[in-house]
Amino acid sequence: MSSSEATPIPIPIPGTDALIRGSVRVRHLIEADLERLCAWWNDPETARSQRGTALPLSAERTTSMFREWDAGSDSSLGLCITTAEGELVGHVALWGYGGVPRIGTMGLMIGPEYRNRGYGTDAVELLLRLAFEELDLHRVELGYYDFNSRGARVYERAGFLVEGRRREVSLHEGRLHDEIRCGILRAEWRARVAAHR
Repeated sequence: MSSSEATPIPIPIPGTDALIRGSVRVRHLIEADLERLCAWWNDPETARSQRGTALPLSAERTTSMFREWDAGSDSSLGLCITTAEGELVGHVALWGYGGVPRIGTMGLMIGPEYRNRGYGTDAVELLLRLAFEELDLHRVELGYYDFNSRGARVYERAGFLVEGRRREVSLHEGRLHDEIRCGILRAEWRARVAAHR
């Protein structure tokens, strides 16, 4: 059986079901994922929301990037997001969390045809659980551009608080846009989870 046909094995975290949340699961990359992930990463709307520009990256560079994220390190983690049935719907990453005070930066990409179905919300909730309960992070932060109202709603629902903005850092449709910076602390996340039980 080739690696592209292999059944993906979730990241082993003994004693937890942290890799399942609502409608999504996360798992390591398999070769068969790369074509779709690369296409999504270079989709103009996705590219603008991820990188602030619609300029595409080469297939080689994009493939290498996803492979690096999947390989992870002591301070980074990249995971594919799938439905409960195993259909690839996106990718999530957490990086920069080595050392004290245990802060990670999160990135999320949902394939264009899978947006507005709750996958992003469930994936963010799952990654926060993984970050705070399994990786023992103190804080998770992220940035999004002010034209990304869909992302803003997802992050707000997950409990992220707006902490600042980098003004006029992205050119989109002839206008300069701000990057919104958000964060959530472990104590805030725990209080939110307890309130929803």
